[in-house]
Amino acid sequence: MKNQHTANTKINPVPEDYLKGYIGYAPGAFDLFHIGHLNLLEQAKNHCDYLIAGVVSDDILLAKKRITPIIPLAERLAIVRSVRFVDQAIAETAPDKLEVWKKIKFDVIFKGDDWRGTEDGDRLEREFAAVGVKVIYFPYTAITSSTCLRQTLANINNRRTQTSALSLASTSLSYLKPRFQRALRPLTMIIARAGFTANQVTLTALLGSLIVGALLAINHKTPAIFALLPAWLFIRMGFNTIDGLLALEHGQKSRLGGFLNEAGDIISDFALAIPLIAASSFSLPWVVLVMSLAVLSELTGMAGLWVGGDRNNDGPFGKSDRAIAFSIIAAFMVINGHLPVQAVLLLPLFIVLHLITIINRLRYIASIANTNNKRRSREKLFRFH
Repeated sequence: MKNQHTANTKINPVPEDYLKGYIGYAPGAFDLFHIGHLNLLEQAKNHCDYLIAGVVSDDILLAKKRITPIIPLAERLAIVRSVRFVDQAIAETAPDKLEVWKKIKFDVIFKGDDWRGTEDGDRLEREFAAVGVKVIYFPYTAITSSTCLRQTLANINNRRTQTSALSLASTSLSYLKPRFQRALRPLTMIIARAGFTANQVTLTALLGSLIVGALLAINHKTPAIFALLPAWLFIRMGFNTIDGLLALEHGQKSRLGGFLNEAGDIISDFALAIPLIAASSFSLPWVVLVMSLAVLSELTGMAGLWVGGDRNNDGPFGKSDRAIAFSIIAAFMVINGHLPVQAVLLLPLFIVLHLITIINRLRYIASIANTNNKRRSREKLFRFH
């Protein structure tokens, strides 16, 4: 649920020397950085004294343009910061550019001329005219664009997907999360305005899991009580989505929040799984192995952050998938009163699925580490020359 943890969203103050001059703001995805991006930033710098580039976050791009960037936010920020025309680069995590203006107070905003005359462009001009900000359009580079490059990559990936059976092993229900995010974004806005924080939402979800787990444990001999489990797991997914949106889109991301989110999910899984196990005929050693592999799979997912990548959610048995599996087991118990003897075969299946998940996530870590090693080798070679 939490991507972009390595991105620095801090906004540095504009130097005093530039406060009397023109401060410009150039927002964009800057994905698959190309000559069109460079031209826009160069032209923007020619029209202001101090240029701030706003690199749009992954979630905002997904919500507004229905695209997921190829390059992670942290890397896009690093690329844009290295451009000599840019005085400062920030992560744009607010869906409303007026919110960004309140923090930066820029005098002019730069956009590609594909915005000119559109509904979004007209609204942008009206909103910024009200606060005295000028909108300047620059020619859009139609021949070289991120859209064209992304389409080319998509075609290549589609061909690979059609010919690779291994790709099926890396799918996970967690990738349905963007639709869940879109549905809960309005509610998240209300929660943010009410003053609630992402950490409070995370702790509320953890407390809810402990309460539901206790109720199930106390009444585990009553099959009907397990109807609570699928209902709560669905609600918990909502809590997790909301705390992620608060962190990424409302400037509430923190290391403590990341830790609480990961630790809370692991504790919640155990709290909800133990009573389910107590009410079934599952063997304790097998159950311990399943839950141990569940923890290990989440740690390997988190390890992507430790090597400079993203939090990896590759499946086929991530957090969301386990929630679905537990819900199905609970629903079966509610309907039939007990699990059939054949249900013991589920545990070996869960073990295999967890092992595949761990392998897929380790492959991601290896690919990030390999990329980092190649980059360091190139840097050493350049320094040597």
